[in-house]
Amino acid sequence: MTSSISVALSTYNGARHLPMQLDSLLAQRGVTLDIVVVDDGSDDTTTAILAEYAARDPRLRWSPNPRNLGPTRSFERALSLCRGDWLAPCDQDDLWHPDKLATLRTAIGSHDLAYCDSAYVDAAGHPTGQCVSSGRRMLAGRQPLAFLFSNSVSGHASLLRRDLFEAARPFPDGVYHDWWLALCAAGRHGIVYVPEALVQFRRHDGAF
Repeated sequence: MTSSISVALSTYNGARHLPMQLDSLLAQRGVTLDIVVVDDGSDDTTTAILAEYAARDPRLRWSPNPRNLGPTRSFERALSLCRGDWLAPCDQDDLWHPDKLATLRTAIGSHDLAYCDSAYVDAAGHPTGQCVSSGRRMLAGRQPLAFLFSNSVSGHASLLRRDLFEAARPFPDGVYHDWWLALCAAGRHGIVYVPEALVQFRRHDGAF
């Protein structure tokens, strides 16, 4: 079954790794793809890269934010511009497995959100041998309090229903957008976890 999915990407000075991520998005299999990118005031070559990709592939659309919005508001704007019934937040410097979106779409069932494991790579893209699941319990189900105190859902690993996003708007100030979406999903139709590392999640020097 082919599904229409919108990827929502917010960029900011991401030129170094952005082409590899965009290539991995455009290589997704088994889905009809819509990629929406908003740029949050980059002053490197990020916007030139986006313009180049948009010119050669109509599945990608991009626009600058009217001003620097910060990560939460920028992702909210990107998600609001998506056309699909299924939404997938995306970071600018990861790499996605070609079956990531199709796998999550199959797994989500009647839930509001599905998410997968991610394998850590270093700033140069070398595997560290660790996954997100190596250091935490990966939660699922319909228990908002569990996600409030020990969230395991990352936006870059998620697929969600559009009506979850609409119900969660506007995102509250001071709260990570992916944590907020997970809390809302856990309080509605629940969350399902896929124990496959379908993202190479880049960890930069100094990250914790």
